[in-house]
Amino acid sequence: MYGAYKVNNSNGELRVTDVSISSENTITGVLYMPLEPREDAPCVLLAHGITNSKEPLSGIALELAKHGYIALSIDLVGHGRSTGSLSGNDQSLGVVQSAEYLLEYSNNTHIGLVGHSLGAGAVYYAASHGVTENGIVLIGGGIGSNAYQNSSGGFMPSRPWNPLVIIGRYDVLFTPNEINESLMITFPNSDIELNTLKGDPQGASMRMLLMPYTSHLLEPIDPVVVDATVDWFNTINEVETKHTTSYLHREALILFGLLFFIAALVFALSIGSQTSIVSVFNWRNGAVYGLIGFITFVPAMLVGNFVPFPPQIFGASIAWWLLVWGIVTLVLSVFWKKLALPKVNLNEIGYAVLVFVIAYVLCSGLETFFGFGFRMLVPIMRSLSARRSIAFLSYLPFMLPHFYSEAMWFHEKASNLLGLAVSKLGLFGGLLFVQYGGFFLLDTVFVSGFMGFILEFLMAIVPLLLISVFITWWSVKNGRLGYSIVLNALLLSWIAAGLFPY
Repeated sequence: MYGAYKVNNSNGELRVTDVSISSENTITGVLYMPLEPREDAPCVLLAHGITNSKEPLSGIALELAKHGYIALSIDLVGHGRSTGSLSGNDQSLGVVQSAEYLLEYSNNTHIGLVGHSLGAGAVYYAASHGVTENGIVLIGGGIGSNAYQNSSGGFMPSRPWNPLVIIGRYDVLFTPNEINESLMITFPNSDIELNTLKGDPQGASMRMLLMPYTSHLLEPIDPVVVDATVDWFNTINEVETKHTTSYLHREALILFGLLFFIAALVFALSIGSQTSIVSVFNWRNGAVYGLIGFITFVPAMLVGNFVPFPPQIFGASIAWWLLVWGIVTLVLSVFWKKLALPKVNLNEIGYAVLVFVIAYVLCSGLETFFGFGFRMLVPIMRSLSARRSIAFLSYLPFMLPHFYSEAMWFHEKASNLLGLAVSKLGLFGGLLFVQYGGFFLLDTVFVSGFMGFILEFLMAIVPLLLISVFITWWSVKNGRLGYSIVLNALLLSWIAAGLFPY
């Protein structure tokens, strides 16, 4: 993680600072700037997509700062450590107040805006409501009629300055026809052509549509997207471009640190335990368990939409899904398989809580000293604010039954890692393989629209559930079933509470 820290500040050449901007809502973010910026240094504000935070777009901020920019990547309202909720009154989701704050660092009067998905709509709204931009980059969203209405309900007549629209070729939220129709609304009377730059940056008429070979989830970190965004503002501000991939090196180092940390969590339970013999896996039972999770996924997700508890967007759906999966498994275990309820040792509970507390303190320390923590496409294992700590407690009643029923269903059979992983995640992994295989092998999108978005959502969730599989496997292998139940429930509750928006 120290290596990632050095890359993040360009080996001491950049000043990287966490900021908190107070107004109607408190907006948090990370500010990248040269150690000695010009008085008129160009400024760029970056806003992420839903169920994300300031970290993914910080790669663009890092590359911009290396070119002399002052770049601020924020947590939108209801995300990360920012306060408020998406149902609040601020339709810019904190972008307007953040732009005013950012311009205090420069005597520049214009600002560059970058947004991905939800954040793209937020920056476009801000550009139409008081923020004077000299260029705007809309990535995977922000086009069409859904976000640009004034208080009377009419469409905003103004056209953004120097707009660059980037939509991944495999972005499941758009079809070619929808893109064309949306651009006619967003950029009226324009003649945008794919990958063709037109117009003059000094006349605020520069414009282009770019469609790189990437998906919605991966757009913020795609090298083509990052380079195109940096190039765009360098053209506007007449800055020479020197492409680097520092942010990718940083992400690789963070991922390596996360894998090492997960390995430490898993193998911590080996202390004072005795390794058991790997049991022959019952693939029929494994298939039944996987089918339960697969069949209950969509109905339980819908339940979460109607019963918003735990009180986080998408978080409630995931919680209800895992609970329903657990309850169905528990019922079948008792009345079909005639299994006895597993007993949980109090010492194992205490040991799991101790390991969790140590893990939380370590991760909080990483954020304090390095300014960032672990992430796996999305930020995980973050220090929690007061209201997210309450959310953490609200997830536990959903997570504990799920992992208790899983332990009861597999018991000693869970010591077979391959069997456990395939049973729990095989069907979902297969769907993702087909979808992403279609993207990058066949150049096609099999599932788009709402269900395509759900698959993108699963792309972030499946790796997190895989962590729980490793913990369960090694716990059972070392004869500590209770440890896996409690630690998995604590970890998944922690991750969910820190990830999902309000």
